[in-house]
This record gives sequence, C-alpha cells and structure tokens, in this order.
Amino acid sequence: MKLFPYFAGQQTEKNLGRNTVLAPLPVKTRLKPAETDAVLTAKTESYIELGSYGGLILQTQMLLINFLVSFIAFLYIYTDLGGISGVVGRSYERVFINGQWVSELSYFLVFMGIGLLSLGPLSFGPAFLAMIHTHRDLARALPIRFHRQRREVMMSRWNKRKQQTEIKFFPWESVCAMAGEGTAVAPNMVMREGSLFIGAYDDVASGYFWASMRISALDRTHAAMKWEMIRSFMEDGPKAIGESQPVTMEGMVQQYCDEQGIKRKHFPDHIKNWWYLSGRMVAIWRMNWVIRKLQKKAEKFPQVAEWSKPLPKEEWAKPSEALNFFNRKLAENEYQRGKTILTVNDLRETYGPAWEESQRRRKEKKQAAESLNA
Repeated sequence: MKLFPYFAGQQTEKNLGRNTVLAPLPVKTRLKPAETDAVLTAKTESYIELGSYGGLILQTQMLLINFLVSFIAFLYIYTDLGGISGVVGRSYERVFINGQWVSELSYFLVFMGIGLLSLGPLSFGPAFLAMIHTHRDLARALPIRFHRQRREVMMSRWNKRKQQTEIKFFPWESVCAMAGEGTAVAPNMVMREGSLFIGAYDDVASGYFWASMRISALDRTHAAMKWEMIRSFMEDGPKAIGESQPVTMEGMVQQYCDEQGIKRKHFPDHIKNWWYLSGRMVAIWRMNWVIRKLQKKAEKFPQVAEWSKPLPKEEWAKPSEALNFFNRKLAENEYQRGKTILTVNDLRETYGPAWEESQRRRKEKKQAAESLNA
C-alpha cells in the first residue's frame, strides 16, 4: 500500500489559494476552537454530528424569489389577456372567405396564448427541480459523526450501482482534514473565502477519498478553528466546546454582527428587512427540518445506532503513541515560539526521523528484555 500523501503541518500555495493539512494525525493546533454554529447539528457525551447545510438558506431564498416573480408575471399576463376566456377569444381571427368575413380559430394564436400563460410556471420549474435534487442528494448520505470514546468517525456515501447508502467507520487519527483559502481579485476589491475539508481515504482505490465533506469558513484560520472545535471534543470532551443550537433568525443576526465586528444594536435595518422579504424565515425552517429528518434517518440504521451508544470508561480508546509524540514535539519546539498549525512545516518531515528512531530504540529495549527473561 502506498504511503498516505497527506500529513499534519503540510503547507501548499497555488495561484491565489493556500492550504494547510490539519490531519491525519490530528495534533493540537494552538488555535481557539470556533464557536459552534449550524455545522454542529448534534452533541452528546459520546459523539458530535456535523452537517454542511448552509447552502439551503440561499437556495430557499432564491426559490421563493423565483416563485414570487413567476407568480406575479403569470397574474399580470393572465389579467392582461383576460383570463382563459380572453385567450380563447383572442385565438379567433377574421378572415375573408367566399366574399364574406368569418371568424376562424387560429392555432398559432392558441399556442401563443398557452405559451404566454405558461411563462410563469415554466420559469419556476428549474428552481423547483433544483430543490428536489438537493433533497434527494441530502437523503442519500448521513451527517458525519465523531465518536470520542471509540475514537472513530462515521461517514457515508451513495452507491449508484447498488442504489443504497453505504456506511463505514474510520479511525479518528486516519481522517484527513485541510484548511483552505481562496482569493478572488476584482478591480476594486479582494475577496477571501475559506473552507474546511474533511475526508476519509479510500484504502481500495488508492488516491481517492471514500467520502468527504466541505464546510464553508471565512478564511483559512477560521476553517482551522472549526477543526479545532472537532479536535477539542475528541481529545478533551464535550465541555471543551459549545452546545449544538438550532438555526434561528436571531442567531444569524448575531453571526453577521460578529463577522462584521459590529454590535447587535448596529445591525443594519435594510439587511434585516431584506432577510424577511426574501423569505429567510422559511429558509431557516427548511434547514432545521432537513437536519431533524437526517438525524432520524441515521438512527434507522442498526449499525449506526449501536455504534453511537456510549461506552464504559474502561473501554474508551486511547490516543496513539505517535499522536502523543508529535504533540509533545510541537509543544516543545514550535508552539513555544508562538507558531500555530498554520505556520509549521510538514511534521512527518520535521519529526518523522526522530519518531522512527524512538520506535527503533523501544523495539531494541523490548527485544533485550525478552531475551533476558528467556
């Protein structure tokens, strides 16, 4: 099997983007855990559940706006044409036949009238189909679960050939995580957007991820802080992070104020009014409904329900020697100088030889002890 190409501490820069590998080997980051937000959909003593549903807010608002515009256009055309009777009446035209004027049905005008009346509903069709496809895709996969007592991560994917959801459990320390940041340059501004990528390596199809999730963030640092929230739960327990909270309008207002660095009382009225007019309340309801639906679906899988149960403390899995070793090296050499995971180098290159040497010495001591006992 080929050596896994990613390791904590790796830094890459491409064009206008930067990436930092946070795991495998989820070492301490020396960053503050991010505040819990919509990405944390559930939290118990034994596991947390993550889902990335932020796009549902924008999609729902676009869907509602598209529907309103289509409906208003339909009413205007319907009224202007005089309703169905008006369309029928306009479909006849006067023609001169055998020396006299007669009314004759024009199929062209019939199709024109039907086409005009269909403009509204037809323009709403693509947005409606997009919503259906989104719900179908969400229903095919489950949220990611991180079980701290087992030190395992549950991920899922849709098998097209079998037409069913596949579920797999991965060791916590083998899961890959990357904090990325992209920059878009416009004539009058520079925009940055970050993301946290979480994936499980496919040990069968080398070079591919078995399943993955991408979570939006403000920038690379914010993405790494979201990972630190997950890592803090897995290593330090549920008290190390905040509680899972349903998405609310007030919560989104506060999040906006935090991102903009303003106080709650200075939240712009025009943004608040636009949020209400564009259907954000409906979007929030839809998002919470989807989250609850997927949580219930996860519990219908017997292996997930059994795996999610808490374990007796004596059965809890322990951190690996490698994780403890690299955390110790980071604390002694990197973090004392004020660095974070975003500014260190590839830990496998920096401390890998020392780790291999420590393992070699330990093996020699074990062999010497065994020979003495023999």
